Order: sequence, then C-alpha cells, then structure tokens
Amino acid sequence: MNIAVTTVLKPDADSLRRAREKAEDLRTAFYEREKNLFHMSEKYGEEGFLVYGKKPVFFWSKEGTYRFHLGTAVLRIFEMRKGHGDRLCNLLPGDCTSVLDCTFGQGRDSVILSWYLRKRGEVISLERSRPLYEVGKEGLAALSGQDGEMTEALRRIQLLHADFRGFLETAVPNSFDVIYFDPMFRYPVKRKENSMEGFRSAAVYDPLTEDVLQFAMRAARKKVIVKERPFSALFRTGLFTEIHGKKRTDNRLWSDKTMKKEKLLTILGPTAVGKTELSVYLAKILGSSIISGDAFQVYRGMDIGTAKVTKEEADGIFHYLVDCMEPEESYSAAIFQEKAREYISKENKKDKIPILIGGTGLYVQGLLEGYVFSPKVEGRSKWYTFYKMQGKEGLADAFKKLLPEEVIPLDPQRMVRRLELADAGQSLVTDRAEHLVYDGPVIGITMDRSVLYDRINKRVHQMIERGLKEEVAALLAAGVPENSQAFKGIGYKEMIPVLHGKYSLEEAEALIAKNTRHFAKRQLTWYRRMPYIHWVERTDTDTWLREIEAYVISWIRGESEWKGK
Repeated sequence: MNIAVTTVLKPDADSLRRAREKAEDLRTAFYEREKNLFHMSEKYGEEGFLVYGKKPVFFWSKEGTYRFHLGTAVLRIFEMRKGHGDRLCNLLPGDCTSVLDCTFGQGRDSVILSWYLRKRGEVISLERSRPLYEVGKEGLAALSGQDGEMTEALRRIQLLHADFRGFLETAVPNSFDVIYFDPMFRYPVKRKENSMEGFRSAAVYDPLTEDVLQFAMRAARKKVIVKERPFSALFRTGLFTEIHGKKRTDNRLWSDKTMKKEKLLTILGPTAVGKTELSVYLAKILGSSIISGDAFQVYRGMDIGTAKVTKEEADGIFHYLVDCMEPEESYSAAIFQEKAREYISKENKKDKIPILIGGTGLYVQGLLEGYVFSPKVEGRSKWYTFYKMQGKEGLADAFKKLLPEEVIPLDPQRMVRRLELADAGQSLVTDRAEHLVYDGPVIGITMDRSVLYDRINKRVHQMIERGLKEEVAALLAAGVPENSQAFKGIGYKEMIPVLHGKYSLEEAEALIAKNTRHFAKRQLTWYRRMPYIHWVERTDTDTWLREIEAYVISWIRGESEWKGK
C-alpha cells in the first residue's frame, strides 16, 4: 500500500517536525497539507496518509479514517471490575505470565490481556500493517487517561512491526505461555461501517494456515487460542481440542486449542550399547520411523566406520538423516535441528510418534531443549591459518588464554569455531527454551563399563574385518578431501595414516578402539547435563527390552509420567 505523511490543516511546529521525521524514517513522501485529502490522494497518487497533529496520528484513506481508541475494551474491563468474566481472559491458564497477540489490529484484545495479567505478566503484540502499527504505537503512548491501572496496562504492551508467520517460524520454542490470533477483521461486512472502513483499508490480511498454527504450537508453552468463525476450515485440521462459546450476531466463535506438544520418543546411550536394536524393536511395535541423531551417519558411502544401520537391522523401518548427504558437505547441530524438526512434524501429522536415536550429545540436547545456535561468523581464515601454522597444541594454548573457564574441545574444528565466536563476542548457543520442546520420554541405556568396553573392542575388530580400510580408500579415490568434516569421525581419521604407510592396520585397530572407548565416556559425561533422562540398565537377556516397551506403552496410554513432563 502506497502511503505518505502529511499534517492537519494548521499544524504546530512540533507536529510538522514529527511528520517530516516520520516520512524520513519510513523513506516515504512528505506533503505540505492542502485543504482536501481526497484531492491530495488523486494529485500525488497516494493510497493513504498518516496525518500528524497535536492529537495522536491517524490514518486516512479514501475508504475512511482510522484513529486508535479503546472502544469496547473499556466496557469489558468495566465488567471484569464488577466481577464478571471475560470470554478471552477466561481461557488463559491460571499461571499465565506471557501472551503473544499475533493480530494487534485495533489493539483492544491486547489492552484487555495486559490489564488482566497486570504486573505479573507481559503482552507482546504483532502488527504487520505499517499504518496500523504507527497509529497503534502512538495511540498506546498517548491514551494514558486518569486511570492508573489502564495507564500501566497500555505501557506494558510491547508492540512490534512484524508479520506473525515470520515471527513464529523463527521463535524460540516455548517462548510464551499463550499465543493468540484474531483474524476476524479480514472478513468483509455486509453493511457499511464507516468507523471500520479506514481500518480495513489499512489492514494486511495474512492467512492463518495450518503450518502457522504448527509454528505457534512449538512456540507456546501452554495454549494457542484462536477467535474464528465456526465454519472455518481450521476446525477440520484436528488441531483444536476444545471449542468454547456459541454463535453471536456477528457469527464469531471463541476457539481454544489446549497446548499439545508434538510427540517424540528419544533413545540415548553410549556407542555400542544397543540403541539401534532398541529403536527398531520399538518402531515395529509403534509403527513409526526413526530419526538418526548421529553426526556422521548422514554421509553416503560411510557405512562401516559409522556403524550405520544395515538393511537387515532396519527390518523395513525407515530411517531419517541416514545416507542423505555427500561426504564433502558440512553438517552441524543447527542443520540437524532444522531437518529433525521438519521430520518430527511430518510424522506427527500422520499420527505417528517418531523415535530419535542419539549419539551426538549437542545435536540431541540442542533439539530437545530448543537451542538457538549462533550463525556462522567471519574470521575463519584467521584461526584456521593459526591452526595450520601452530598446530593443535598452539590452538589449544590460544583457547586457554582467551577462554580459560571453558573445557577445550578435542576437535580442532570445534576449537576454531569457538574462537571465531569469541572474537565476535558470541557464544555457540545464544538462547534456549525454558522447557523441553517435545512431549515424550527420553530413555537412556547404560550397562557395566567393562562389558561396554568389551563390546566396543569387538565392534572395532568387526569393522576392520568388514573392510574399513577399503571403505576409506574408496572415499579418497572418489575425491573426498582428507581434511573434510566427514573424515574427522573416529575410525576414519585413524585409517588415513594406514593408507599412507605411517602405521599398521593392527596399530590402527588399537587406536580406534581406544578413541571409541574415550568417546563413550565423554558421551556419558555429556548426558549428565540432561537430568530428565530415564535410565535403564541393559541385561544379558531381553528383559530390558520388555521393561522399556512397558514403560513406553504406559506413557502413550497416559498411565505414567516421565521426568521431563
């Protein structure tokens, strides 16, 4: 919509200054006020004007004029003061402390919510339309009145110029207790309402679609509330569990979707403990799919060294994030998080409970706890060049000096990444959700340490016998660089020197087994940061499988809760 800025007919100096500054801020035209706004619109080809004067700014278009006012909000608050309930506020959880109003519009619901929550909570409101945002922002600041409670309610509203789709798509999971939509104003009215036509002409009619509601479900801790017509297609999506209210003269309906997180069953444990066996066993019972949380099983052609699930082991169960990338490509916790979220939503839409099988601690914890990872920063050449010149030891010394309180990563690539972020004044994780993102138990498998180490030694020996050396040779022959991320995995980085004749296959086997045992120990150390894990001891018989099966079925039926609930 093409809008410009002007003033009232006889503006004072302050109004004229504010109008010029706003036009410059919006990078739009400012026009000296002429007598007739309609003629100005025709003359300059503008669809509307923000009009500044001593009173709060208002919006003018050929269809009508829109000014911010509290309207029915005052009456609804008056009724609540008398002890009567409010249809919207009655739907809020008793412990609600934050609401995201995705459709500010005239601002009346935001005002009511802010007044109702008082000082215990906050209301953040979104408005995509620039005219409605400008009018609403100045109106909230100007309409303080003489009522102390109302003044505080207006001041507590944080109005943002944003569209709800983009905002929700990038929002941190579990950011708000309640997320609210009122898309009703997009419907045309049968009768002429002069008081609403100016507002409607400025409004941006974003569709409220099922995928937007899915984004909202992820970002809400407790509820998503929608005010919608009863014949809306949204009610046929299956997302709504409760409907409140009845038809009114304007045919509106209050609809309340009690918050349901997407379901996810997670299997954790050190390498070689038997996660694949358990996950396939449960997937066959539940009729679900498996999502790999491993950092290297995504790579094609890397089967033996990653202990990738075989066709026989999978037994017909589909695995996501396995054999989906080339070894030359980069993979990270942030990429894993994005892809895993997509597949979890896809399976939940089919009424399936996906199973996440985890080995890489940061990947799994970042997904479950809703980490927001820092973007890549400039400066790799500095620390990468430093690493090439000073080696791993020099890089570790620099890490100690710059970040003395942090544990030094074993992988030089991770040291380089962390030092880049330190230079930029950032951390790897900039934010995280307050609660777990998904609904479902996180099951950890453990076993006697000596038995686990024996299983690791035998697995490594089997890898050598199956042709790990030949697999690495084939990857190098195919053009995969030795310094690629894929070759940083245990089993691959130790086998490359064998191909160069630096040490024997027997020496490589011993080194791989040693590094794998150390990796298993680090995995168990990492999992201690996750107190919601339900640990199960693996036994020599299949009783551990039966125990976990009973636990999962009991959770699905709602008969038992888990630590992270």
